[in-house]
Amino acid sequence: MDAAFNPVMSTPTVWHPADAREAYLLKRRFGQQADYVAGGTLLRTEWEAGTRSISPHWIDLQRVTGLREVFMQAGGLCIGSQVTLGTCRRHPSLASLYPLVGEAIRSTAASSVRNVATLGGNVCSGVGDVLPALAPL
Repeated sequence: MDAAFNPVMSTPTVWHPADAREAYLLKRRFGQQADYVAGGTLLRTEWEAGTRSISPHWIDLQRVTGLREVFMQAGGLCIGSQVTLGTCRRHPSLASLYPLVGEAIRSTAASSVRNVATLGGNVCSGVGDVLPALAPL
């Protein structure tokens, strides 16, 4: 589809990849005509503000395994990109090891948004409120 995509006239095709490879291949296939969607809070804000058009293809990452986990490994704490900001804020290991991250999340949006918004979306936005707290990690 061209840039004249009209969200009122058209409904995006939603793809549900089973794994990260399939998600990558879908994005490669559709390029800028597709958006990865997890929490979708940033995309919705941009759509409502008119700063971004609704893509004709959405790649829903909800079924991709391994992206919603928080676990310790050598060198530190691993946080999957689909872990919600609310989960990060409540996670005991993150709170004890990196309290500044929890404090940054607490000041990010309302709790109802934090329970949907993902850490990956916050980081990928390039302007996420949590970025300064993650920088020293």
